[in-house]
Amino acid sequence: MNGGTMNGEDPTSPIAFERRYQGCEDPWGFATDAYEQHRYAQLLAAIGPGPFAAAFEPGCSIGVFTALLGPRCVELLATDPSPTAVAAAARRCAGLDHVRVEPGALPTDLPAGPCDLIVFSELGYYFDEARLAEVVTAVVDRLGPQGRIAGTHWIGRSADHRIHGEQVHAVLDTHRGLTIEHRERHERRAQGDGYLLGVWRRR
Repeated sequence: MNGGTMNGEDPTSPIAFERRYQGCEDPWGFATDAYEQHRYAQLLAAIGPGPFAAAFEPGCSIGVFTALLGPRCVELLATDPSPTAVAAAARRCAGLDHVRVEPGALPTDLPAGPCDLIVFSELGYYFDEARLAEVVTAVVDRLGPQGRIAGTHWIGRSADHRIHGEQVHAVLDTHRGLTIEHRERHERRAQGDGYLLGVWRRR
């Protein structure tokens, strides 16, 4: 992943993400990279078949995982701060009438709830630890009584990440409103990275 921009722009800002998508339709290779396909398959297996009455996927990017998750949901709201990514995700999910793709960013743009599934993937490290704790609390507040949060985070190093993926999952693990239900660690030894996968249930 790229770090800051030449003009000193915050690489975690909505404007910076929009610039990435304007410069490249799929800047992280979500639709083509074998690593990403493996990550999606493992996350779907951990989530289970559903059906999920109300699901929420913030940071949906170009909607690759959204399209995979959609058939398991009665209703799915997917959001992203980049208008270009939202347009791409909407095209990808055009045949799924129960899937809504809208502009939005955490922690302000949240569904009314309650949700029985929230996908929180590849997002947490764009916040510092204190802000992430606030974001997680806001997300947990949208869960129904038996609702779950599921997601993955990369455990490599990137200049545009405020914290490491390990720290992200530690915040989720220790949140007072959540209990860990399932965890996995997948490593790519040759690259020296990999990802963490977790599923947390509301207490």
